[in-house]
Order: sequence, then C-alpha cells, then structure tokens
Amino acid sequence: MTLICDGALYGKKGNRIKLDLFREAKNSMFKNNIEFSPEAAVDTWNKNANELLNRVRGLTKKRIKLINRLAIKYTLADFKAAIDKINANKWALGISTSHNKSYRGWRFRFDYLIREDIFLRVMEGWLEAPEVLDDIDRRDKFKR
Repeated sequence: MTLICDGALYGKKGNRIKLDLFREAKNSMFKNNIEFSPEAAVDTWNKNANELLNRVRGLTKKRIKLINRLAIKYTLADFKAAIDKINANKWALGISTSHNKSYRGWRFRFDYLIREDIFLRVMEGWLEAPEVLDDIDRRDKFKR
C-alpha cells in the first residue's frame, strides 16, 4: 500500500519517494519505450556486440534494476547506438593502442555499459574522442 502526502510517495516500508521521479518512471513505461526491457537489452547486446566482447547469459536483480533505470530516459535504439560506438573503439574492444600495459586486454562489459553514468558518457561521445587514451595514460601517471 502506498500513501501520497506532501508531494511525496511513501512505500510499504515508509520509504519516501519523490513524486516527480515516480511520475517520470510511470510515464516512461506507457510511452513508446515499452520495447526497452531487460530481456530486449540482453538480446540486443548478444546480437550486436563484437565477438571480442562477452555474451550475457542471464539477468540478475541488479542488472534488471539498472536496465529499468536506463529505460526511463533512453530507448532501445539508443542502447544499440551505444553498442555500435563500443564496437567502433579499439580500446573498448580490448585491442590496446596504448603503450600502457595495465589497460591492455580490458574490454567493455555489459554490466559496465548499463551503469547510467557510463551509458551517458558513451552516448555523449566519450569513446569517439581521440584523447580518451591520452586521458587514461595521464591518470595512470598521477597514480604512481
């Protein structure tokens, strides 16, 4: 049972949920974004990701939660576009063009992509920027 009071939504355990976030999630489910489900995201990844990237075998509660959060703001077409950007980037595929051995062999994983902050960065062109590898090398130098 939920109770709405003072512009907030209170759930079963008394958790306060901001009403505008609730409305945003509710409205997105009824728009043309219904096709972006966790199962559709896994199918899209397995069909479109480069063969160098790992395939997804199943869904966990955490994956379902993260994908549902993405579905509020993005479409399945956006998800496919992000996969295409990963496929076009050698660093994301684990084919290092850097002399830095610590990043050699690292690959984009499904779990990394479905994090909203990483997904947004990929959509904004983070992997398309030529300075991505330089930035990674610079950060590594500061750690030493």
